[in-house]
Parts: sequence; C-alpha cells; structure tokens
Amino acid sequence: MFASKYDPYGARVWLGYRHLNYAERRDRFVEQLGSIFIPQTVQQMKAVGLHAYFPMVVPDTSGALPDETALVVYPSQDEYRAATRETVAGRAYGALHGTCFNFERDAEIPASYSRFPLPWSGTLEWAQPYSLYDEAIDWHQGRLRTLLAERPDDLSPEEFRTTVADVIALCKERSQSDMCIVLCEPDFIAVWEHSASQCCPSCVIQQLARAVDNPIICDQAQPVMVSPMFTRNDSGVDVSGMDGKLLDVRLSANTQQIREARHEEMASIPMDF
Repeated sequence: MFASKYDPYGARVWLGYRHLNYAERRDRFVEQLGSIFIPQTVQQMKAVGLHAYFPMVVPDTSGALPDETALVVYPSQDEYRAATRETVAGRAYGALHGTCFNFERDAEIPASYSRFPLPWSGTLEWAQPYSLYDEAIDWHQGRLRTLLAERPDDLSPEEFRTTVADVIALCKERSQSDMCIVLCEPDFIAVWEHSASQCCPSCVIQQLARAVDNPIICDQAQPVMVSPMFTRNDSGVDVSGMDGKLLDVRLSANTQQIREARHEEMASIPMDF
C-alpha cells in the first residue's frame, strides 16, 4: 500500500491568473478548468506521483485576486520534479497550463506562479508561501480549510504584512492544527489550514479573518470524484457556480484500488529475465 502521510514541503502552492484569451470570457475559462484542466490533473498526474489536489475557482475580481488557487501535493519536492520533468505525462501537463493561464509578466493580467513553502522563521517575504509546521499529515483525512482575503483599504501593504505576521506568531503555538501554509501578497493573503479532527478550530484562519476583516473566501474542502483517464462520456467536473468552493479532487475509489493492486502485482513479479 502507498504511504498516506506527507509533510507540507511537497505541497506546491499555485496561484493562477487566466490567459489573456479569456480576459473578457471568464465563462469559457471556467468551462476549460472544469472540462479539461482540473480533472486532467488527477487523471494524468496521479499515476506519476501526485498525492492530493485541492483547487478552488475564485470569484471574478478582474485580476485583483487569482482566478484559481490550488495546493498540489506530492510526497516530496524531488517526486514533484521527477513527475513534472522526467515523464511525458508531466511535460504535457505543464504545457497544458499555458492554454488556460497567463505567464507573461508584462501583460495586463498578473502572471501565474507556483512555489513550495519554506519553514516559518518569523518573517514574510512577498509571494513566498510558508509552512508553520513540519508534521507529516494525512491530506485526505480530517479537515482542510482555506482563506483568501484582500488587504483592507486602511492598511498599507507593509502594515498588512506586519498584521499577518503578528497573527501567525500569536497563533502558531496555540493552534490545534497540524498543517498551515500562508502566502502573503501586497494586496491579499492565501491560507490553507489542516487539522486531524473535524472538530478542531482553524485558529490561524479564524484570527487572520478577524484581523484583516476583509475575507473574500473561507471554505472547507469537499471531495469531488473524477473518472479515470479515457472514460467515455466524461464531462469532467462541473465547476460553474462553484466559485469559492475548495475541492478535494480524487480519482474514483475503484480506480485507486486497481492501481494499487497493479502496483503490488508488479512488485511481486520476479525480475530474473
């Protein structure tokens, strides 16, 4: 059986801004995400190492906030690099991003990016995610919540960053959570917080939402199942009307069981030829 617990340093934080082709056609962008991009992520990348995938389509803010956020969880950063760079599937998946998202830094729409978190050391650098804890967790058990909040108009970017850092320092030792990743931009924060129990409060998210007092989204991940690759009559995931909903996208259970059974079967075949 595959391991079920991984630390947060293999969780790639993704902030995606829609391609210029969709600047005035957000409905088409959302359709592309649901019919191709989101289901393809797990259909294609699960076989080469993807462990968990938590995307969220963000309500339209005309570029003030990302159009999509995600945690893309691999067992390690090395596993991520091997999956995305050393496989045809990974390279094809990387190319798929360019059909949906903007990466041009001089465009009217901000450039999309993804980064791994660094251990929290007490300071926040812009656009760098930080993990408050080092613990390996079961990403598909317990409760994962997200917060996306804009900077209030009465705070400068530096005051905003200081406020976020102060809340983190206050909550880090008091929280009952076992994972929390925070990313701060000059105009918004994005937070993902996990607890092993459904009953544990999300201390960091709660306190940040109060301190910033300008939350756009505060939501809990809900499982969404997708069909295996090459399934006929597969419409993907209907994300229309799901703005602000954090999704826990998984392959259907029978597909995972078949894959694990095949893995064990192959491992038992003697390699004496």
